[in-house]
Amino acid sequence: MNLEFNEDGSVKVPEIDIEVDEKFKEKLEKAKNNPEKVIVEYEEIAKGYEDEWRIILPDFVRPSILFRLKKWVDNRVEIKIGSAWLEEKDEREYILSVRGRQGRCEWAHSFLNGLNTALIKMVQTNIKQKNTCKHNFHVRYSEAFKGELAK
Repeated sequence: MNLEFNEDGSVKVPEIDIEVDEKFKEKLEKAKNNPEKVIVEYEEIAKGYEDEWRIILPDFVRPSILFRLKKWVDNRVEIKIGSAWLEEKDEREYILSVRGRQGRCEWAHSFLNGLNTALIKMVQTNIKQKNTCKHNFHVRYSEAFKGELAK
């Protein structure tokens, strides 16, 4: 791969990357303005060992996104002596439980950031986070999930 440089010495960004970023910015703006959000509420179940995230989906978000994302995160983040699972309460409400000592927070953060990113890209909405864990973690867009879940 040959790098090209601008007159000021900075690396030229290929046109395709600029176009993709502009499309994402448009989707992000639509997501921010969409009044229907995915609601996420946090609850600590066992101090320092198990957390739960209650996820409520609007009608236009398919639950399959949760299961595809869980599989994606399971393949990338290890929870030492623990696990993560999704439980369906009804067709719009799910409980994400994450149990373990090491890797629990990283797993939950990866899942929720990935969910927010996928929602922005696929259905132009995002997460409304009602509360957070003791680490004051708030969902954001994650570069790691660019394009992988939209396939």
